[in-house]
Amino acid sequence: MKALILTADAFEEAELLVPYYRLREEGIPVDVAAPRSGRLRGEHGYPFQADKAFAEIGSLGHDLLIVPGGRAAEALAEDRAAVKIATWFVEEKHTAAAICHGPLVFVATGLMEEREMTGHPSCAPRACATSTRRLRPTAMSSPRAGPRTCRPSCAS
Repeated sequence: MKALILTADAFEEAELLVPYYRLREEGIPVDVAAPRSGRLRGEHGYPFQADKAFAEIGSLGHDLLIVPGGRAAEALAEDRAAVKIATWFVEEKHTAAAICHGPLVFVATGLMEEREMTGHPSCAPRACATSTRRLRPTAMSSPRAGPRTCRPSCAS
């Protein structure tokens, strides 16, 4: 297995760093791609190095895609190369995950109609406009409460 994280400047640090280091702890190779390779800066000023530019991502054998949130995800939803990568993952039915604002990238693919997603509440207008069924968590997950439950927050 090999993972790919798509990001850009103004990423939310915890949403990029936790999956990145957790996957690496499990021995899973992780590439981080951005509009250009090199140094990025998070929303709170934390620096991070992108290994690859979007243009370098092709058939590199990634099995998992993660899109962290922050303002970076909003910018990625407008970036043709990022949306093309996300489109490939959705079309090929590879595993893909998005955090907070990250689902906006998948909504931008135009392939989320009749699918379900969770995300930051500010994502709802774009998700609902594309017939994506946005699910809003109604209970936080905890050992006592059990798994998180969701209910629709816009018409499907």
